[in-house]
Amino acid sequence: MKKIFTLAIILSLISCSNDDETIITVDTSDFNVTIDENPLINQEIGNVQGTTNQGNVTFSILEQTPNGAFSVNASTGKLTVVDETLFDFETNPVITGTIKVSNGEISGNSFVKITLNDIEESVFHGDITLTTQEEIDAFGANNYITIDGNFTIDEDQNIHNIVFTDKLSSITTINGVFKIHNMFNWLDVPGFENITSVGGIVITDNWGILDIHSLSNIVNISGPITITNNGSLGSFCGIRPLLQSGTFSGTYTVSDNFYNPTQQDIIDGNCE
Repeated sequence: MKKIFTLAIILSLISCSNDDETIITVDTSDFNVTIDENPLINQEIGNVQGTTNQGNVTFSILEQTPNGAFSVNASTGKLTVVDETLFDFETNPVITGTIKVSNGEISGNSFVKITLNDIEESVFHGDITLTTQEEIDAFGANNYITIDGNFTIDEDQNIHNIVFTDKLSSITTINGVFKIHNMFNWLDVPGFENITSVGGIVITDNWGILDIHSLSNIVNISGPITITNNGSLGSFCGIRPLLQSGTFSGTYTVSDNFYNPTQQDIIDGNCE
């Protein structure tokens, strides 16, 4: 069970003045949170609290360990991941820092403590969409085996630079939907020969894909098969083992491709 402990230390610093001047106070409290290791860059961590009885407060970092792990918004107190590589449980199970909350010369300090959950690093938790070759290479460097969510390749239409997916070859299981969309350069769906189980298959609006042979090792599926609007796609033999296995019981939608076989066509070998 995740436990988040909040230590409320209220700091009130009062400026010394004569009886006719307003006494300015600044209040803040310590910030404690627990998050999963390996967050995304620019991911929001939470907000340091800060109030004043007159005007506005500003937020700034006095120190943090390790240095450069997070940033703070000067106006809102929002903490954001800067260097995601530092949020590694094995290296830095706890990340700390001190945030100064100020109203002019009056200020108080909030102690920040970010505790990391150790997660199974062969599993990517959540949905992921990759749009460029650079994103594919960076994601593939993690050598994930399981995607616990939807996995989408949706090519950036202003770049069209996705060619290689060999760095994604460690993936064997996608618990969500496996989607291929807007691909310009591919003739097949390469690099996914090791995938054996998916939550669904969606292949739509691709320019050059001729066949889907590399999906031939998928034998388990828990969701739909949707293959539409792929004008050059004429071979469906890659999903024949899946349909022959008898594990598919979802919705089958195949239309507006170069060839549009029925499930039985594919099972019978009329797959291209």
